[in-house]
Amino acid sequence: MWISGNRKSLRTRPIYNWVGVVALASLGLAIAGEFDAMLAWWLAIVLLLPPLLWAFKTPYVALKTICGVSFLTQIVTLPFFYLYRDNFAWGRVKPFHFTAWEAFPMLAKVSLFLFALLLSFKWLYSVTLFGGASRKFKNSNHLVVAAKDRLNKHPMLDVKNNRNTWLFTLLIILLIAILTPLSLWSYSQGIGLTGVEPPRLPYRLSGILFYLTKYITPALLGYFYLKTKRGWLLMLLILAYAWVLGLSSVSRAAILFVMFPVITLAWLDKRKLMFSVAFFTTIVGVSFAEGVRAYVHIVTAGKSGADTSLSLFTLITNIVTNPDSKIWSFDFFPLLVSQILSRIEGFGNLVMAQYYDPNAVIGAWGFILRMIGVGGADFDTDKHMMQWQGNVLPEGFYNGGALLSNAVIVGNAGLWWVVLSAMVTAVFLIILEKSSDRMASKYAQYEFLNASFIFALTMIFFSTTGASAVTFTYPFVLLFFVSWLPSSIVRKNKWR
Repeated sequence: MWISGNRKSLRTRPIYNWVGVVALASLGLAIAGEFDAMLAWWLAIVLLLPPLLWAFKTPYVALKTICGVSFLTQIVTLPFFYLYRDNFAWGRVKPFHFTAWEAFPMLAKVSLFLFALLLSFKWLYSVTLFGGASRKFKNSNHLVVAAKDRLNKHPMLDVKNNRNTWLFTLLIILLIAILTPLSLWSYSQGIGLTGVEPPRLPYRLSGILFYLTKYITPALLGYFYLKTKRGWLLMLLILAYAWVLGLSSVSRAAILFVMFPVITLAWLDKRKLMFSVAFFTTIVGVSFAEGVRAYVHIVTAGKSGADTSLSLFTLITNIVTNPDSKIWSFDFFPLLVSQILSRIEGFGNLVMAQYYDPNAVIGAWGFILRMIGVGGADFDTDKHMMQWQGNVLPEGFYNGGALLSNAVIVGNAGLWWVVLSAMVTAVFLIILEKSSDRMASKYAQYEFLNASFIFALTMIFFSTTGASAVTFTYPFVLLFFVSWLPSSIVRKNKWR
């Protein structure tokens, strides 16, 4: 009886916590006189919570990821968008007056898109044409439930099961020792800087260095770190490299990519102090990576460029000594969290998308192709910027939204386009999930690894809508074809 009652308590505790957060936040907004922000926030909860709850009742990782990220980004960023209305730089071209009801049209389109995505996923998943297996993959390598603390544990996450940790620690040290001077050299040469066209190097070295440092090495560091004892010194070493990479590439995402496995594992290991230190120092690093743009980015003759004459230490000193720096603001941390989520898909993006004419750029069908990573061959960036914010940015800079913003843009041509875009999106996510499930079953992978892989690729799909095909489409196609290879071609992976 005690165990049953305790399990019930564990299930209901998040509900009570959520109700408490909503009540306190609503009270704070009411005291501040922000009744429109409070009502718009409630409207977002009413429209986006039902698809989230429905998604979490399904076994599909891709659906949980899409609905979870949609809910989180909008619930966090919407009140900050209302509270900091003076920062709405494009208000002169987007007629948004920060009343509660104005939030309804765009949120309703997002809600329609998510519900249509859920229905399409449910109806189309059993179609053999879309990826083969007609039922959700089940692996015998389930999570092990520890009876003592009633928390889900996984053998791969238990540091006691790690062997030869010194080898993986050495690999991390060697990798960072090689990558740190490489990052500093790339910075000095203007290679891999966010928003700046790199110099043309032979053999496509600029692109190779960019993807190597931003995507491949963070994945390697995360895997090596998983195999170690995950101590403080190693965490601080990876944190220092994340700062170097983020500042030298002027990229907030670079810091997050490197530190995400460290922060996640600290949380799963229940190391609260390490999690807090890693999380907050990462947030500070993200702020510094944004701050250096004021000293590095330059615009000459309508083109973006970079001044890399200042060292990283000098850049940090300039940010710290600047009295107007955001790091000295009282609301630094909550506002920065909102800005990070806004980079994924903030409520401000939905506002920009609501007053966007898709037919003036590539049409509704063209935006659907961009949503699934195919892209539009005739996509004119200048036309897009005129629709998005009413002016043209210098070459090398780009403003735009992610998956939800494109769904809103498509909906401006008619609500049935929202449903069609959801159906097409569902097909791609079904193929993604089935392909990953098939690989996990064929090569005896743990469900935990399979779910993590689906989550990561779905996040890329969500956040890089309309971006280069390298980030999602190529990995997606590779995954699909590899999942159909006979298991004898690839050495069967047996975890111990």
